[in-house]
Amino acid sequence: MTQFMIPPSPDDPPDRFGDHEDPMAPPRMGGVARVLLPLVLLIALAGMAAFMMAGAPDDGWHDDLYEALDAAEVAEKPVFVLFTADWCPPCRTLKANVLSHPDVTAMLDAQFVLAKIDFTEATPENNILAAELGVPTIPAMHVYDAQGNRLGVLKGLCTPSELIGWLRDTRRD
Repeated sequence: MTQFMIPPSPDDPPDRFGDHEDPMAPPRMGGVARVLLPLVLLIALAGMAAFMMAGAPDDGWHDDLYEALDAAEVAEKPVFVLFTADWCPPCRTLKANVLSHPDVTAMLDAQFVLAKIDFTEATPENNILAAELGVPTIPAMHVYDAQGNRLGVLKGLCTPSELIGWLRDTRRD
């Protein structure tokens, strides 16, 4: 048996399955959305690329010692390295009371490339790094020249004036 389809007349109401829009199709973008959506995506991608390519985080501290050493060579400055962990109460005290002191931050920002090595996670990489660099306890602070030679070590808590004195001494040697 052969079926014949009667073509719809222009006066017929649209049906769901005819030549009209599929109700399951995504909505079509209007003219403004068609221009703005690619522009917004392009700006978001550019922002992500800039963030990923930045050498140091926004706070100025490198999280990789070797990147900090490379930056120190370019800047012709020594590297101040802080070994710390989130779970360490003395580390939090050092950050809050010493490293945030205006005289300390001014000296560190002006005279050093900064690196913060986070030992919050006890990973094999962190354990190897701690053993290689001689960091048995935290908090610890080291100063290296741009070639990676250690100029000084300071372990535990100190006052802002003690830290500034120690930093000056490492710069003289």
